[in-house]
Formats: sequence, C-alpha cells, structure tokens
Amino acid sequence: MFKNENGTIIDHERVIFPLIFHNVPKEDFRCIGTAFFVNTLGWFITAKHVLYNNQDEVLKTTFGIQTLSDGRQVARPVKQLSIHPFADIALGILSDDAYDGHARPVMHELAPTFELSLSMLSVQDEICSFNFPNSKKTYEKHLVHFNFKGLWTTGKVESYLLGYWLWLVSI
Repeated sequence: MFKNENGTIIDHERVIFPLIFHNVPKEDFRCIGTAFFVNTLGWFITAKHVLYNNQDEVLKTTFGIQTLSDGRQVARPVKQLSIHPFADIALGILSDDAYDGHARPVMHELAPTFELSLSMLSVQDEICSFNFPNSKKTYEKHLVHFNFKGLWTTGKVESYLLGYWLWLVSI
C-alpha cells in the first residue's frame, strides 16, 4: 500500500511502471526494467543497469508505460536521463508525448507519486521491490502488445555504501 503526500492510498501499479526499449533496426520492443514516479510531471527513478545494452551503451529509444486512472496504458518516451557514474541509480524524465497501443498520439495524466522516505537504512532493515518479470509480449500484424504482470519481492539490507546514499539525497 502506498500513500501520496496527502495521505491518500494510491495504486502501486500507477506509481511503479515498466520501462521498455524499442530496437528500431529490428522493429522490436522488450521490457527492460522498472521505474517509479517521483513527481507528477513524469520524473522517475530507476536502476542504472536497466538502461544499458551488452556493449555498455545507453539504450536510446526507451519508453515508460504509464497506467492511467481508467486502467488504460500509454507509452511515453524517455526524454532525459541523469545517470550516476558509480551507483546503480538513474533519474529520468518522461516526455509529454504519449501513445496508445496502436502508436497513435493520446493524452496522458499527471503521474501519481508516493512520498519517499529519506531515512537512513540499516543492515537487516526489511525492503521490498516490485517488478514485471512475467510480462508477455504478443504480436498483432505490425503492432507489439504487452501484458504486464507485476511481482512483489522482499528481502533485507545486507550492506550499502553511505556515499552513494548521500548522492541520492542531494538530487
């Protein structure tokens, strides 16, 4: 359960969203990771490693899949990234452009956000993550459709580097 800055409960699948990569030469899409909104205008945080290919190059044509309040999903291009040089974290911004499942321009909504805790973590603190490992991709003529299936995982902090945490707090 997530709450926004006003204390209202919000759907985690509207705050946490899949990132997809469009391989233009192969005309193919694939789900590459998960991100979450940190403000209503489309700013998000993700893990740095999901943004790179096997040649250590940043994936250029990535999209965030935003779930709207009525359940529809729209693809919004990633328009800007700020990638930490050492820590596995990146800050990005989704474009104001949005497309439906038929690649037609559509309107998007302001993104729901949840309030992040900036409390220091301790070893053995409980943590959780939400990702889309069971997503299915189907093809219909020249269109690619995704069925995103989210999954919660839990664990405990084993260790962390204080300097990287302080970088995150300063963004």
